[in-house]
Amino acid sequence: MCCHLKDLSIPDTDFCTILGNALDNAVTAAGSYEGERYIEVFSEKKHDMLLITVDNSFDGILLQEKDKIYSKKREKGEEGIGILSIKKLCGKNGGTCKFEADGNRFQASFLLKNM
Repeated sequence: MCCHLKDLSIPDTDFCTILGNALDNAVTAAGSYEGERYIEVFSEKKHDMLLITVDNSFDGILLQEKDKIYSKKREKGEEGIGILSIKKLCGKNGGTCKFEADGNRFQASFLLKNM
């Protein structure tokens, strides 16, 4: 884990909700994976932007349609509450988020304005 988070303008509750949901999802996914388990967190602040990435191992099965990722914990066809919260808060804070899978590696990325 590598995070340098000094002088953030993002409200603490928003930041903690984004990071908390991402970490909760990562722990759940990595915890149920049978292979090598890992979670990596990285942050970088440049000028007026804050980048955070959370990478984790997972079973490689991603229930996704276009920009929606469906929860394995909820009814079939329902987007995960954590990801919905992350998307909403990233937008509220002038940012964006991206979720990608490559084999057994899942990455959640958040780019937020920090003025």
